[in-house]
Amino acid sequence: MKKVLLSLLIASSIFMAGCSSFKSGKDVIIKVNDTNITKQMYDDAFNQSASSSLVKKEDKNSDKGRFLNLVMKDRIVNELVIKEMLEQEYKKMNITVSDEEMDKAMDKIYTLVGGRKNFLDGLKMSGATEQQYKEAVEKELKADKLLKKINTEKISDKDIEKYYNDNKSSKFVYPDMVRASHILIMANEEEIKEELKNKNPKTDDSTIASQASQEMEKRKAKANAILAELKKDSSNFAKTAQKESEDLSSANLGGDLGFFAQQEVPEEFSKAAFNTKPGEMVDSVIQTMAGYHIIKVTDRKEAGIMPFEEVKGDIRTFLENEKKISSLQKYIDSLKAKTKVVYVDKSYDPAEIQQELKDVMKKFNNESQQTVKKDEKQK
Repeated sequence: MKKVLLSLLIASSIFMAGCSSFKSGKDVIIKVNDTNITKQMYDDAFNQSASSSLVKKEDKNSDKGRFLNLVMKDRIVNELVIKEMLEQEYKKMNITVSDEEMDKAMDKIYTLVGGRKNFLDGLKMSGATEQQYKEAVEKELKADKLLKKINTEKISDKDIEKYYNDNKSSKFVYPDMVRASHILIMANEEEIKEELKNKNPKTDDSTIASQASQEMEKRKAKANAILAELKKDSSNFAKTAQKESEDLSSANLGGDLGFFAQQEVPEEFSKAAFNTKPGEMVDSVIQTMAGYHIIKVTDRKEAGIMPFEEVKGDIRTFLENEKKISSLQKYIDSLKAKTKVVYVDKSYDPAEIQQELKDVMKKFNNESQQTVKKDEKQK
């Protein structure tokens, strides 16, 4: 049960914030009770989703492109309708989120990813904006408040213990693990080249490559200098990590990365850490895509089954989230039954979209069969 990474949080929640709030009567495609969903709102949501999916890479006129577009269209229409139904429900139940609640939620996220700078860097990579993310968080906070009103069932200690006993031989087995701390000097040559190019667009590629190489050597020299000092006295490792490491999420912990298996970290890092005894530092600076690492191994443990007390809290969180999802789905189903949804533009009607999907699949299957027959004749 891993912590949710920022990239996954963005991928799973940003859609809910990616829709324009513009709701005039122009280009209305769907009406949810008396509220309009416009073509612009749909396009905004579609473009946000397509920017990080296979749809963007496919020719929309090809069978595969049409199929992927229709699948996404079906999903987005459904989500737009659900989003509006929930918004109407929040108003009825007077569910709001205060500035203080938002600040508290965002502070938790900043801490999870190692600071606001890391958060913004993650957003930049995803193509999302901070405002979109905050709107998504607000929707999640509202949904959570709704769930607290409609979901009265609690997870008991017996539920947790049963889940553990039923799954301990499959979900709670861990391989050989190492605990290590590191100091990271960030250095990715391609990213450095991009930064240099952005600062000096007229500079030729060979000059950029030379400058990037020099910068890499400069950062490597810094890492080697830190390692040399720590070899004199490794007891200062935690303080040095807090001061020098550019991995903010672990720097605040003295560089501690916790326990990890071989497959959970880059191969170069893993090989060095697993070949070092607890209490010792890796003899040389290790380079990965992230940059240059100074590594100190602090503990090891052999493969086994996680103790119940160690995972009890994670299991409770997991079961509570499952129950929340189930409760919310049941509530949404009940809302659908009493909400008047009119598909003004019939091309956005789920029934029409499903029929189009069947037609595309039928055409694809026919073409595949013809290809097979043609190949058999040639043989």
